[in-house]
Amino acid sequence: MAKPNPNASVTHGHLMDAVDTIMRGIDGWMEKIDQRFKKIDQRFKKIDQRFKKIDQRFKKIDQHFDKLKADVLENRRRIDDIKTDLSDTPTRKEFNELKSKVHRFHPTN
Repeated sequence: MAKPNPNASVTHGHLMDAVDTIMRGIDGWMEKIDQRFKKIDQRFKKIDQRFKKIDQRFKKIDQHFDKLKADVLENRRRIDDIKTDLSDTPTRKEFNELKSKVHRFHPTN
């Protein structure tokens, strides 16, 4: 086979062959890139689904905490009410009032 002449002019057929080869190579790259992007999109969809599930769980947890807060506040009120109902110890104000009455009628001097 004879060596190609590097100084020979390029024919239209040679040019089209080169362009077709380059385009097939680029098409192969693009297919690989598209496949990779599809895999990435699938992964992101899975991640989004997981975050949605996590958000739903946090909403349920928040609802439980809100209910617990309300229950705790109600129980505190009940405990305070019971304390005041059962308390036989006078308040500081009541004690001071009684003390002043006692001193008025029975002075210690």
